[in-house]
Amino acid sequence: MNWRIMDAPVLGVNSTHVRRWSTRAETMTIVIYRLPILRLDNLQGYSSSADRVRIEHYVFEAAAHLIGKEPWELIFGDDSDN
Repeated sequence: MNWRIMDAPVLGVNSTHVRRWSTRAETMTIVIYRLPILRLDNLQGYSSSADRVRIEHYVFEAAAHLIGKEPWELIFGDDSDN
């Protein structure tokens, strides 16, 4: 698996929201968009530890999407594959 961190996603003409991450199955790549996560999700009163948890959430969401699972399957594990 590969990963990249980029500043902002490309917005389409009909975009209704700014993506926080994307995946590219053909290269097994996760792209995390730094600026949308840091700027658009920045809520008043959040600490740096809350920021790290929020970013981690997006990473798990993207990784799960890439391999066709739900995020909680990555966090809690799935013993049926062993």
